Amino acid sequence: MKRAYVSLSIISVLVLALVLTGCEESIEEGVGNGYIEIHIDTADINSEKYYYYRGRNTSDNTYFSSESRTGAAIITNLGDFISPLLNAGNWECDVYELTQHYTSSEAPSSSIVTQQSLGNSALVERDATTRITIELVPLT
Repeated sequence: MKRAYVSLSIISVLVLALVLTGCEESIEEGVGNGYIEIHIDTADINSEKYYYYRGRNTSDNTYFSSESRTGAAIITNLGDFISPLLNAGNWECDVYELTQHYTSSEAPSSSIVTQQSLGNSALVERDATTRITIELVPLT
């Protein structure tokens, strides 16, 4: 009985090792992941406004969005937003300056937008951070 248990334990460990090896290979063979770093010149940031960004992958329609942050927080971070981990591929990013805090994944209402920059392209590459610098345009 003891031998059967030892043999079963060894087989279980070997199967687990094969499964983990297979998982590792499938992760490496995937499209990969990366980040987008969105930069706004700190001279263009109003510390009393809120800044919100979102993006959409142009091939698979996945998206990300952020909770808005105060201008003061963005200035402290040297004008940078960092996206969550994203699938590699082409992304379009929108950035908004707002009069109030905002959390939805949808585009904010023009009634709270003071400036914006829409459709900024970013190519996310595997294991890399793509930096884009944007200029906000006042709404007219």
